[in-house]
Amino acid sequence: MNLERIGPQLNTDCVKIMHIETAHWLFHMNAQHQRLLDLQRRRHATIGPCKVVSPNWAIENADCAIILGNDFTRSTYAYAHKPFYRIPISAPTVYPGPTARTRACRRSFLWFGSGGLVHKGLDLVLEAFAQMPDFYLTVCGPVNEEKDSNGCIRRSCIRRRISIRSGGLM
Repeated sequence: MNLERIGPQLNTDCVKIMHIETAHWLFHMNAQHQRLLDLQRRRHATIGPCKVVSPNWAIENADCAIILGNDFTRSTYAYAHKPFYRIPISAPTVYPGPTARTRACRRSFLWFGSGGLVHKGLDLVLEAFAQMPDFYLTVCGPVNEEKDSNGCIRRSCIRRRISIRSGGLM
């Protein structure tokens, strides 16, 4: 975010690299507002955004970017026509096929998320689980810390008799 400010002060031969961890700020804010509008239409409740991303023009001022995200994340910056260098953040693991133990667990699910629960779709997951009373959901995320969504999500769980345990941040 400081490339816009410090870029003009650097030597012309200095390579300016943007470090990207998330979608472009404009895409993020648009997607978040769309999710909040969808929730408002479905649930007749209005909540505010959890995370407001400040505008920045780092990609416009960078010579290239390193990116922790996937192709989707990169696509939100593609308009800038800069070289991107992906940094892998996970390693695939092949697990053995189902066993008696894994079959017994198929009705239990974990939902992991950080701030911005509605933006990340927790409200949609809860609505889906409301239609599946034989399934169990454990939510690992800051449900209690998000004051705006806390009431909406908690009321949704109580009304639909969804079991929810907030495991906090993992």
